[in-house]
Amino acid sequence: MNILLRPTVMELPAVGTNIIRNNRLQGIVDADKKTGQPILYIPAPSSLQQVVFQLVTDEEHFCFFCHKKLTNSNSNVDHLVAQRVGGPSIYKLRPMPYTISAEDVLKGHIDTSNVDVNLIEPVTNCHRTCKKCNNLKNSVDEESFDQALLMIDEGTSIDKVKKFIRNTERQQYDLFIKSKSINNRLAPIVSKVPCDLIKDTWYTNPDDFKRSRQGKCKRFYSEHGFFRELVILDRNMEVVSGRLVVRFSEEEGIEAVNAVIISNVEINPAVFCGKKMVTDN
Repeated sequence: MNILLRPTVMELPAVGTNIIRNNRLQGIVDADKKTGQPILYIPAPSSLQQVVFQLVTDEEHFCFFCHKKLTNSNSNVDHLVAQRVGGPSIYKLRPMPYTISAEDVLKGHIDTSNVDVNLIEPVTNCHRTCKKCNNLKNSVDEESFDQALLMIDEGTSIDKVKKFIRNTERQQYDLFIKSKSINNRLAPIVSKVPCDLIKDTWYTNPDDFKRSRQGKCKRFYSEHGFFRELVILDRNMEVVSGRLVVRFSEEEGIEAVNAVIISNVEINPAVFCGKKMVTDN
């Protein structure tokens, strides 16, 4: 089986950092026992999004669009490529400069110690914005929203700006459906991963597989012939997000899915045994 994949490396805080969001311990950065490389350990798949949101909050203090100074009460995390058109919750992922075989990925042979990934431009899809910009932007892309802000600066009425955004949003969604392709911003970090290499060990919440959510996933695929959501995998090829895509693909005999492999993230509840998971306000 000669399948080549391109893992990514997530930019992490220093080893020893505990990442807390909403008064819960969502992640721990520790050194891998074999390689010494920093690894982000998360207790559950859903924790990765919380980690991403917290890193964005900690590092960005001005609105990405209007540059207004932010506080916790007047800010949101925005997806540059909207979730409606397949945008994942990722922050500072750098694709490896070379591909590796699927067999090596499964054996854990993803060694980035000799690669200066800092020379590679990171791919980010989440930024911190003020609530006003976040609400106005909806799902249009960054360039279109910058144009909308320019219209406001030039004195265009807010009603005309909103109409421009609605029309642009519709056009961009139609193009997404027609092209069935990954957004160019995300393409460098995506691999076509065979479903039989993907593991799904850690999902235990029955709400994850509610019929309404399964039906929505199946209906979109049936109508359009592709999945809008990217699958996110940790370094052990465990599903972090996109589990419904994986489950439906297995049921329908779909051989491979578009996925992002993060080589320095691992779902590992054992790391959190004995840790205080809930912090005081």
